[in-house]
Amino acid sequence: MEAKDKIFEIADNEDVFILIKFHDLMNVQIADEYRLLASTKSNVKVVDDRNILKYLIMCDIMVSDTSSVVYEFALLNKPVITINSKSANINWRDIPDVSDLRNTLVDEISNDNFSDIRQNIIDMYHPYTDGKSSARMVVAVEDYIQRNGVPHRRKLNLYRRFLMSKMFGNEPRHAN
Repeated sequence: MEAKDKIFEIADNEDVFILIKFHDLMNVQIADEYRLLASTKSNVKVVDDRNILKYLIMCDIMVSDTSSVVYEFALLNKPVITINSKSANINWRDIPDVSDLRNTLVDEISNDNFSDIRQNIIDMYHPYTDGKSSARMVVAVEDYIQRNGVPHRRKLNLYRRFLMSKMFGNEPRHAN
């Protein structure tokens, strides 16, 4: 059984709403097959937005293969299931066969078996959950400026200057 068949079987038989987001390099033919099937279901939506943050926040659980977005989602302290992940450091439920997906979904939603491991990772990478990280950054920047001042000109290597020029246009020239 293919992942597509199992996903739509779950959509048909469970009380779920499924959001599907494809990687930009996904095979177009496969993505179109999913889109066609999703168009026949009221509880399946294919999203094409490049900014997926709102979808990560909306979702209760993620099912993926080997994708960097798994790490971002795990930092939201939500369960992840991968199917045959190639990741070297798996800190979530990885299943070898898509036929186990439904039972694994039920188990992870009910038991959240990897919550302690996720919390350890979250504590290592971003321990603040109080919503005040931006305020801490402002204080740190103000402190730095007070101690060191603001440089008159940034020292960027040629490649970074090219990227900044391409992104923001040519920077004004300063008289030295």
